Amino acid sequence: MLLLLNHFAKRKDKAQGPSVKRIINLQTPTDLLILTVLLHFSGGIENPFIFYFIFHMIIASILLPVKGSYFRATFAVLVFGLLILLEYSQLIPHYCLKGFMTHCLHRNGLYVLGTYFVFTTAMYIVVYMTSYIATRLKKAEEAHREANILLRKKDLIKDEYVLRVTHDIKGHLAAIQGCLDVVARKLVGPLNERQQDFINRADDRTHKLVHFVKTLLKLTKLRISNSLEMDVFSLKNTIYD
Repeated sequence: MLLLLNHFAKRKDKAQGPSVKRIINLQTPTDLLILTVLLHFSGGIENPFIFYFIFHMIIASILLPVKGSYFRATFAVLVFGLLILLEYSQLIPHYCLKGFMTHCLHRNGLYVLGTYFVFTTAMYIVVYMTSYIATRLKKAEEAHREANILLRKKDLIKDEYVLRVTHDIKGHLAAIQGCLDVVARKLVGPLNERQQDFINRADDRTHKLVHFVKTLLKLTKLRISNSLEMDVFSLKNTIYD
């Protein structure tokens, strides 16, 4: 059971194959039967390790649906009840815990009923609490998964919008830069010193803005394609720019 729990903890996908379910359905009752046999040869109802059934109930409640968990709890209660009934009726031999008990208690009706009642209620209480917590956690995990999917969709829409807007801005900036280049080269007429200074400053800012838009456009494309591009760059020039 612990190996199965470790397997499910490492699984990334939600689907559980039929073969895995068959293994769980086979291993759980097998483990309970083995534990019952071990208890029979080590004191039966006198053995305090009878409550080790609880660990199986916890794991089953985590891995299985609620109905399946209660079914396994009922199976454990019936199997253990059959063991103490057979020992009480002396249909099978009882192995006392010598040195641990002063005398055998498997024929003490009050002790047997009291212990069996506590055992039964403990099984169902553990299944109820574990199933309740596991169900809440699964719902929270599902809500978190759906929120992440929705967030990724919204991010994709936002990136596509930024890509379109950036592409449009790049086109307008290219037109502005072309006009400034024509004026800066004095192709439309001479410029005085002050006019030339303003044109050069505007042209320089436009070049930087075009570079910024191209970088933003490139980053957006990389984000949409979920790819990574590496290159060597000068930290000094980057800080200066």
